[in-house]
Amino acid sequence: MKKYILLTSLTLAAILSLTALPSLAEATRPQVEVITPLEYDFSPTVSVSGRVEEKSRAEITLPMPAVPKQLFFEVGDTVSPGDVLASLDPDAAREVLLSYASRYADLLPSLSLPEELQTALTSGNAEAFLKQIPFPKALIATAGGTLTSLSLQEGVLSFPGTPAAVLSDLSELRLRLTVPESNAGVLAPGQSLLFTVSALKEGLFSGTVTQVLPTAHRKLNGLSYETVVDVFASIDDDFNVLRPGYSVRAEITAGETETLSLLPYEAILQDPDGTEYVYVFENGFAHRRNIKTGRELSTSAAVASGLSPYETVVSDGSSIQKDGPVRLKKPAS
Repeated sequence: MKKYILLTSLTLAAILSLTALPSLAEATRPQVEVITPLEYDFSPTVSVSGRVEEKSRAEITLPMPAVPKQLFFEVGDTVSPGDVLASLDPDAAREVLLSYASRYADLLPSLSLPEELQTALTSGNAEAFLKQIPFPKALIATAGGTLTSLSLQEGVLSFPGTPAAVLSDLSELRLRLTVPESNAGVLAPGQSLLFTVSALKEGLFSGTVTQVLPTAHRKLNGLSYETVVDVFASIDDDFNVLRPGYSVRAEITAGETETLSLLPYEAILQDPDGTEYVYVFENGFAHRRNIKTGRELSTSAAVASGLSPYETVVSDGSSIQKDGPVRLKKPAS
């Protein structure tokens, strides 16, 4: 009797083990999450920096060294053409120049002085020659606008060469952007852009490229020089918060919009020889599929070939090692 009981127990154990095999096999399958490629409309852009500036401005320079007697306007004032910005004292200018020349004769050639004035100051009778030179008695506005810069100080000698005053038309602002020479070839008038302003914590502004200058120049960038091209852009709306001199960062749309089929980098694996592949999921199985990627974004890459936009792939390719059955992770409740 005991023999029959033992035989029955062994039979039951065998049956139970056979029924448990599918569950054990299921438990040993890699657990994965799956995704489909994300369709994304992408417009290539060029990142640039620059500043806000007035579209129209007039710089007024002194024809001769001058000593301002009285200033009649301040920065921010509105000026009309012909307005006297400052009265100048010719006698004071001659006196200060004579004193300057006697102490700093070796510096005279480096100053932006008219040739006749250089000759007079280096002659044996500088005082007599200076009296024959007509020094200006006033600084006159040659244009109208807002006075945005005034370098004159009453009683202080000012030299020609740099603007004594700047008059700006603030009714229309624009952007002056510097573009690395490697990107200049893809830019053209009519391209749209978005930009932010360093002085403003919030706000996104839009504009349009109006001109790409035909020449390049070198610009100091940190500790080295780089070759850049200047680009001008109009501003769609400044919302009365932009000012000349503000620094900006802009993204210029520089190409046709294309639809990308994106996968996260975690889904894309690579052989030592550089062959890229993913694991495609189908009917409970994962199998390797070689692909080629194209444009790379910050967190994903575009699939250029080898995969249909509607196929499902394992989201983390490193979670499995070879083709075979897999099981899907249950979504968190």
